[in-house]
Amino acid sequence: MAGLGATGLERVLPVGTDVYVALYSTEVVITTESGTEVSDSGYARVAFDDWKTVVGASSIRRTNNTAIVFPAAVDGKVTVRWWAIWDADIGGNLIAAGPIMVGGNITEEEIGPGDQFRFDAETLSIVVEDGI
Repeated sequence: MAGLGATGLERVLPVGTDVYVALYSTEVVITTESGTEVSDSGYARVAFDDWKTVVGASSIRRTNNTAIVFPAAVDGKVTVRWWAIWDADIGGNLIAAGPIMVGGNITEEEIGPGDQFRFDAETLSIVVEDGI
C-alpha cells in the first residue's frame, strides 16, 4: 500500500484530534457541503477523537474505536439518513460524509424523544483504496 493513502487519511482525520460527527435527515452533497442537519433542541454534533486504523491489502480504513453517542432527542421524531464529519462543532469544513448503513445496505433510522442515536464501535468508517 502506498504511503499517500495513510498520509492523506491522517491529514483529514487525525487520531487524537477532535472532529465533530453530525447527523443529517437528507443526503449530504460533498461538493457543496450541503444537506439538512438534524433539527432537535437536544441535538448537537459529537466531538470524537478515538479512531482506529485498519490496514488491508489494498486499502486503509479509519474507524471509530469506541461508540459515538449523540445526546437524547427531545422534540418529535427525526429521521436520520446520512452522517458527516466536520472540523468544527458549528459550521466548519466538511471532512467526510456518507449514508447510514446497516448490514451493508443503505437505510434510515428514526429516533424519537429520549432516544440516543449511536454508532457502535467500528461501524463508522472512512476508507482509502489503493489507486483511488
